[in-house]
Amino acid sequence: ITPAKAVNKAPEVLKDFLDQFNVDSATQKSARAQLVKYLTDNIGKEVHLSKIDEIAVSHLPGTCTDEEKHSFIEFSKRDKYEMPATFEARKNNVEKLAKIYYATDAFNLNFDLENIGLVGVEADSNKPILFNKDNDDVIIRGRMITPEVKAAIFQVTLLDDDRND
Repeated sequence: ITPAKAVNKAPEVLKDFLDQFNVDSATQKSARAQLVKYLTDNIGKEVHLSKIDEIAVSHLPGTCTDEEKHSFIEFSKRDKYEMPATFEARKNNVEKLAKIYYATDAFNLNFDLENIGLVGVEADSNKPILFNKDNDDVIIRGRMITPEVKAAIFQVTLLDDDRND
């Protein structure tokens, strides 16, 4: 498969492989984050399936046998995935894995996935951007708002210091 397709398939292969061993969602998230970091750190360079194998194995439960721990490469070669031994970490494809980008007439969102967490999830409590799945709110913490953004918001909403006295 092409390098672009390989980059796009890598998270799917990793997730499907870990799913076989009933890996919990926090561990899945950690594995994906480690994969995305590996790809991001190597944009424009050749990446190796053997490194993705290391990421997969490091996230397997301790109850897995040695045979199971050595099965990722074979799993990734299945017809459904056809992952090559090496491929280029294409910039555009890697960035699509590492970011959420969405645009409407009213706003644009462009977030690094590592900065986004879920409201109510303890492990995500320090993330600068939180998503509340109960009401679809996106919360951007104050520390993400630069003085320039704050000034622009005040100007547009007329929330100057005089009104707050």
